Amino acid sequence: MFLDKVLRNSFFFLMILIHINCTNQKQQCLKGAETKGGEKYQDSQSACTVYLALTESAKISEEQGKSSFTARFLANEALAICLLKVVEESKCKSKSEYVPHFGY
Repeated sequence: MFLDKVLRNSFFFLMILIHINCTNQKQQCLKGAETKGGEKYQDSQSACTVYLALTESAKISEEQGKSSFTARFLANEALAICLLKVVEESKCKSKSEYVPHFGY
């Protein structure tokens, strides 16, 4: 009787712990993809948006006769990170949203 209560309580506690620390495979993969290429940009969309904005800024600078070196340099960096994050995020598309991945 006492052992049944202990086992039942232990099982209940274990299920709560698993639920708290459990993510699915896709979430875990996307979390890992965020750190690839540095943490300057959270995802590919933000890196690609920055690339487009800096490219336009460089074009405007060139039209005004100003140096566009800095904007071009930062745009090229954003493009490289954008492409890296797109590749990493595309790897996550095949991951399951239903199979759990226990956090670590």
